Amino acid sequence: PASSNNNHFSNSNTSSHSNNINHSNISLREAVDTFLKELSSMGTPTIPIPRLDEMGTSDFHYLGIEFQLEVPDHGPQDPQSFHVRTTYDHSKRAAGISVRILEWNKALQDIGVGAKLTFRNSSKGPGFTFSLSSREMEGGKFSRREFRHCLEYFVEMSIKLHNIIFLNDVKRFEKVRLTVVGS
Repeated sequence: PASSNNNHFSNSNTSSHSNNINHSNISLREAVDTFLKELSSMGTPTIPIPRLDEMGTSDFHYLGIEFQLEVPDHGPQDPQSFHVRTTYDHSKRAAGISVRILEWNKALQDIGVGAKLTFRNSSKGPGFTFSLSSREMEGGKFSRREFRHCLEYFVEMSIKLHNIIFLNDVKRFEKVRLTVVGS
C-alpha cells in the first residue's frame, strides 16, 4: 500500500567509501555487485536491493512496484552498461507518456547522468516496459554516485508514471534516496 511517510529507497550515501571503484581489472557487473553488497552491509536498507544473481540480475520492489536491475556480463575492458526496468499493464492513459519521457531524458542530461529512459510496448505480452539504460562505462571506472542517482531517478520516475496510469492507486512518496534506516 502507498504510504505518505518518508519512504526512501535502498541504502547509503557511501560517505565512508570512495565515490568510484578504480580497479582496472573489474567488470561493471562486479562493481555493481560490490556496491550492492556494501549498501546492505552498512545497515538495514529501507528497500533492500539483493546482490546480482549468476545472470547479473536483481529483482526488487518499492511501494508495490516491481523492478529489475540487469548488468550483462562483459570482460573488464569492454564497454558495459546496466539497465533497470519495470512493466505496466496496458492502459489508454499511457498514450501521452512520450512527452514526459522526453522531459525526463532532458532532466537526466541536465544533471549530468549518462542514461536514457524508454517507454515501449512490452515484448512479453500486453502492456508497457519502462526502462533506463546507462551510458557505456568500464567496470574500473564505475561511479557509485552516478549509479545511485540513476536508480533513485528511475524509481521516482516509475512512481510518477504509475500515478499517471493508475489514478485509483496513487503512490505517495517523498524524494527517493538510497539510504540506510536511521541514517
